[in-house]
Amino acid sequence: MIRQCCQCKKIAVDGHWVYPRFNQLAGQEISHGYCDRCFSKVKRQIRSQHCGVAAIRRFISRFF
Repeated sequence: MIRQCCQCKKIAVDGHWVYPRFNQLAGQEISHGYCDRCFSKVKRQIRSQHCGVAAIRRFISRFF
């Protein structure tokens, strides 16, 4: 199974996040999450909204 960042679309290969090569994802099972860089950005955005429950729900609702 391949891990892919849901923001920048990089994939995890041997502990590093890289952009996939042409046809590298074809026929593969993909699990989505965040790479280290995108996770830091998302975490800062959530904290900047004062971590209120309503603010977190608004932020998450943009993605679902």
